[in-house]
Amino acid sequence: MKAQQDVGQRGPASREWQDGCPNLIQIEPSADEKPRIAWESEGVVVIYKPPWYTCTTSQAAGRPDRRGKPIQDFLEANGLPEPMLGHRLDKETSGPLAVARTKEAHNLLRSTSREHTWYKQYDALIHGALPREYWMGTLDYPLSFDGPRTSVSGRGGLESRTDYLALQLLRDEDDNEYTLVQVRIEQGRQHQIRVHFAHFGSKVLHQRNYGLVSDEKYARGPKLAKRFFLHQRRMEVPLKSGVVGFECSLPNDLQKVLDGLSRTSKDKELQKQRKVHERMLQGSKAGPAAPARGRGVELVPHRSRRNRSSSRSRSRSRSRSRSRASRGRSSSPSRPRRFRRRRQR
Repeated sequence: MKAQQDVGQRGPASREWQDGCPNLIQIEPSADEKPRIAWESEGVVVIYKPPWYTCTTSQAAGRPDRRGKPIQDFLEANGLPEPMLGHRLDKETSGPLAVARTKEAHNLLRSTSREHTWYKQYDALIHGALPREYWMGTLDYPLSFDGPRTSVSGRGGLESRTDYLALQLLRDEDDNEYTLVQVRIEQGRQHQIRVHFAHFGSKVLHQRNYGLVSDEKYARGPKLAKRFFLHQRRMEVPLKSGVVGFECSLPNDLQKVLDGLSRTSKDKELQKQRKVHERMLQGSKAGPAAPARGRGVELVPHRSRRNRSSSRSRSRSRSRSRSRASRGRSSSPSRPRRFRRRRQR
């Protein structure tokens, strides 16, 4: 696929990484790993969803999940007989979850979600230390779905964009390296973050270990936790009275994983570069530049290798043509005319 860049406006959900929300509510994760109601207004209820609670209807379809508990049971026990989810989180993903109490609120949540006006930000730990040129970028891989499994599709897949920013470069006692990344998504496809980073690590960076840490379905590498490392840290929902934001810190099980890792020697350089990236993102509403579709990421201050090599080849051909014309090697009048026509294109 041809490389291209998109530096235009992407809609209300694409804004600066560090831009603040005036109505930001702090949510603390549950110590007992049980869901709880954190906020309610305008017919919308926001709960903290711990891991191992499902947001799907697989149990009603006769396919019970032995390791997951349906979040609907908790909602019905707390006065929501017909819970209407505004969005979904994977079974092992933790974070705030918006639920509608009334049909009017449910229609509002669904319509704004389809228009990609929500802001969703995640913390993820991936295998491997990202190279310097990939410390910030956008993964733009169309996705296709085959039942419960998602894969990258070159043609005919649904558009899916994942912006990321590297936060820390870490390693364990066995010198296995990891990268803590901050992620934001627009579409919110099924398993989007997990599949994008697995494809990026295996097909683009050609890493031995790739994908989200402890993701048994898509990733490869040492297992550091009982679930894959993915937590929705921040969510901003547009309501009638305005945008309301919810921020939730890491739960204990994921924080223990980070506490057991140490910083690498290149982490100091990453922290310096992060300040540059943050200033760049604050000055541009468009966010990171788009990648070469289906191939990798195109970072803001860098040009892809394909573009650099093609520009070098063009400059070499032009210099050779100029030298031949100046030395008068062509005695036929047609060669200079062809050269002039090529230059005019």
